Amino acid sequence: MTRALIIVALIASTTVKADDDWNRELFNNTAAAEKINVDQQNKNLMPAAAAELQKQKQTAVKKIETIADKRLDDPAAQLAVGRSLASVEEAPRAVAYAERGLTLAEASGNQKLLREALLTGAQVYEKTGQYDLARERAQRILKDSPKDKEALAVYMMVKDRVSPSASTRSGGAPAAGANAGDGMPSVNATTSRSPAGPAIAMTSESSLAGQEYIAEGRRMMALDPKAALNSFDQAVAADPKSALARAERSKARLAMGDDAGALEDAQAAVEIDSSLGAAYAARAEAKRSLGRKKEEMAADYEAAAKLDGRYAEAYKTLLSKMTDSSETKKIGSDSNGRSSPDGSRGMLPTTPKGWGLFALICAIAAVLGFVLAPLRIRGRSQ
Repeated sequence: MTRALIIVALIASTTVKADDDWNRELFNNTAAAEKINVDQQNKNLMPAAAAELQKQKQTAVKKIETIADKRLDDPAAQLAVGRSLASVEEAPRAVAYAERGLTLAEASGNQKLLREALLTGAQVYEKTGQYDLARERAQRILKDSPKDKEALAVYMMVKDRVSPSASTRSGGAPAAGANAGDGMPSVNATTSRSPAGPAIAMTSESSLAGQEYIAEGRRMMALDPKAALNSFDQAVAADPKSALARAERSKARLAMGDDAGALEDAQAAVEIDSSLGAAYAARAEAKRSLGRKKEEMAADYEAAAKLDGRYAEAYKTLLSKMTDSSETKKIGSDSNGRSSPDGSRGMLPTTPKGWGLFALICAIAAVLGFVLAPLRIRGRSQ
């Protein structure tokens, strides 16, 4: 009996250690990728350094995905990987793991695990712009737990937002089936019904293809903007109604010097989904490059900041620069805003009548100088 208990304890300790190992590895790689995301925001970053950072990030992301690949039947691992990918701005890649985690959780019958899977899906779909799916996952949680704070937070973010590229069909939760060679689920156009919830909208194949091209374009942006632009072109072609694809292509066009094209894409993104903060931010940057008025940029950045907190700092910075510029204009300028070299108020006339008077005064001064010059010379000689 004692020997059996010892064996059970050893097995349990081995399992705990294995869990600790993959959790630790997941934490370390997620932290590394998040730090790189912060470093990539440095505007003074040289192209070579940016390329190296992007390479390091992709290495960390692949290590995160490997954790899920090694634990295909572990719903906790699948969901943890999905959340990690979403947190490091790789939400499109997180979808498959969130879906597999949900399928495994539904099969387990564990309600706590099911709630975690639904919440993860809601958070991931909110980040990918698939608001109808995010809303449905949150509603499934709130149906049984109306006061669930996390589910309620997601629901409030997406309740009035429209997914620009979601297709609605009669069916249930997305069915998870293995993709060729990778063992991960695919979300396709087939109809399925979940025993754990009501019928929901499904993700179209074109939408998923667009997300893949967007993810690819983002990975290439720091390394090769031209290649990134090509990926975003394919994303738009695969899913013309994707506001996110248009917003991302706007950034790539801006990087390639196509300011007019960047503004066109950003404007289209705003028209497709007026609740997408990234669309307004892209339009603001395109306007900046085209030399538009700062007030126009400020209005777009204000809208972006209200919809997405990530743009709040950019909005504050722009307002600060506008205030500084305004103060500078007041100091050392004339009534028309023209600055004098020494910072004093300008002394030149500003109207035709003023210029005429100025010319007359100059002429009189010249005549007086000509008349008085001999007298000055005679006085000095005496």
